[in-house]
Amino acid sequence: SIARPPPPPMPENPLSNARHAVLQRLENAARAAGRTAPSLLAVSKTQNAAAIATLFAAGQHAFGENYVQEAQAKARELAHLDIEWHLIGHLQSNKADIAASLFDWVQTVDRIKLVAALAKHRPGRACAAQCADPGQRGRRSQQVRLSPGGHRHAGQCDRHRTAAEAARADGHSH
Repeated sequence: SIARPPPPPMPENPLSNARHAVLQRLENAARAAGRTAPSLLAVSKTQNAAAIATLFAAGQHAFGENYVQEAQAKARELAHLDIEWHLIGHLQSNKADIAASLFDWVQTVDRIKLVAALAKHRPGRACAAQCADPGQRGRRSQQVRLSPGGHRHAGQCDRHRTAAEAARADGHSH
């Protein structure tokens, strides 16, 4: 068993309190399973910029948005913060240009056409696709990384097809 430092003291803010409680539950479950605790992606859809800034100040730096336009407005307002933005909702091809410049991660790619569209709008910047079988109920996952980093995301794909198609579509690593 790995000795871990105690969690930080409970913050005063209700959003910070909720975040702290979730992190504590994740840590407890991971410890019980003999695993490392996963990172937390805060779903910020329907939340205003002030709430996001409060959680950012409490140490939450990764936020998930469902809608490109909603995220665009929040990202503009919070540009002074180093937020890692994730698109967790459906992406329409006609919004790939905005998504490519706005989001660090797109978790919901359901067509290889989107990989190509995202790559097209990120010349000279990282854009990669990976597939793996997570071994959970036969589901397959796809990861599309729009910026360098060690985080993982999953959406549906055919792992035997997508890596090769992504390589052809974006001309980058896979």
